[in-house]
Amino acid sequence: MKDLREYLKDFMLKLDFPDEARRIFLEADNSLNLNPIYMDEMKDIIDEFYFRSGHENIEHIIDRLTCLSEKANIHVYTMYLLFYIYSSHILLQNYEEAGIPTKIFWDSMADLKYKLWECHDVHGVWGTFVERWFVGFFVMTRFALGRLQYERIPFAYERYERAGNVIKKGDIVYNIHIPSSGPLTLGARMDSYKKAYDFFKDELDRKPMPIVCNSWLLYPDNEKFYKKGSNIIDFMHDFEIIDTRDQEGFPDAWRIFGKHHERPISQWPTDTSLQRSYVKWLKAGNKVGTGYGILLFDGEKIL
Repeated sequence: MKDLREYLKDFMLKLDFPDEARRIFLEADNSLNLNPIYMDEMKDIIDEFYFRSGHENIEHIIDRLTCLSEKANIHVYTMYLLFYIYSSHILLQNYEEAGIPTKIFWDSMADLKYKLWECHDVHGVWGTFVERWFVGFFVMTRFALGRLQYERIPFAYERYERAGNVIKKGDIVYNIHIPSSGPLTLGARMDSYKKAYDFFKDELDRKPMPIVCNSWLLYPDNEKFYKKGSNIIDFMHDFEIIDTRDQEGFPDAWRIFGKHHERPISQWPTDTSLQRSYVKWLKAGNKVGTGYGILLFDGEKIL
């Protein structure tokens, strides 16, 4: 197996991890290497994940990593992310063997950095608290293509029709995720849609690409209190919203309010316009929720 310490250094440098995070992960690497049994166990967990179908039982992998973190005295969130960084050297080989551009690999792995920052903002720890999330990247079913991330899923609704195109229940659609990596400008979105169409073009066979998204960003009532003309509202207008769900409380509050999200609303920060909008909206007794949207993209434009 490749020298994991040197790979770890190169990975963090490539993705521009903050200095403090680099120090924490190198200290964690030291802790594993000081006891060969610990590093051997880490290597076996990586081997199980990739070569013994461990990704199909991620709960077992997580349990092993949790136990190893306790033995090696490494914070469990740090241990989770360290595991994925180590494992990514195998993923890189898989990309190369599949003929997928290395840039897509690094764009996809940048999600580890985004989640690193989220973990630090919410919990004050350099690591990740969404340890199950990354599996799709590592089994090459989810890819970052420009600003957005894509994965194939079956359409969950009975039927959708637009511009003479029909999508039926069970048909493959392309689900997107929106990493916390900057503004959702029109240029960035269109660039991503085009990259995705090109990436999946062989299976699309010149047909429009059905792109779906299920997100708190697509909740229609957002338009009542988000800043007019914002990129988020513009993004919502890319889609036809075909389903909405109200939520109790605000499960996604951590995405906006970080470590303050578990406090009473009266103690939430109001440093940004988005924070101020949510505080005002929720204090008035309004609900938040999610929306499910779909768009059809022909390679150049939204139909």
